[in-house]
Amino acid sequence: MFFVNSFIINKIIMKKIIPNHKFTYITFFVLFVALEFLFWGLMGTKPWKENNLPWWVNIIYTVVALGLMLTGVLIYRSKVYYMVDNKGIYRHGKKIVEYRFKDIVYLDEEYANNHIETKIYLSTGVWVLLTLDRKKELLKLIKDKSPLLDKENFIYKYPNAFNQIKK
Repeated sequence: MFFVNSFIINKIIMKKIIPNHKFTYITFFVLFVALEFLFWGLMGTKPWKENNLPWWVNIIYTVVALGLMLTGVLIYRSKVYYMVDNKGIYRHGKKIVEYRFKDIVYLDEEYANNHIETKIYLSTGVWVLLTLDRKKELLKLIKDKSPLLDKENFIYKYPNAFNQIKK
């Protein structure tokens, strides 16, 4: 049986959540601009000045670089998403990573309000960044299904959690 953005597998409802890809677009655009400047540097010319290259070489290169950028964006978009069921969140990317709701002890809502991602702290004391979707459904699901601690209790239980640097 198929529902909109949900699958029923052995009576467990799994919901697919697609993260916001604004950062991906910006990254690939910067890569596109870098490729353009690399091309002009290798050719020893500048695009805003008169050059010895035929006009079609400039256009072909720009179209190829733009095509590579768009292909990268589409491949990345199709491969990175979250599946959520009653037990936890599964991040699909290069590999599948599972974050169980019972292991999420703290949600940094201040960080989530200021960024397009959220920091969750696991029971091991390690924090993980999850990219939020546009409607912030992932944030709501974590709040509803996880046994979250308030900030004071979390700092008491994990005193060095805010001081660690993600490697």
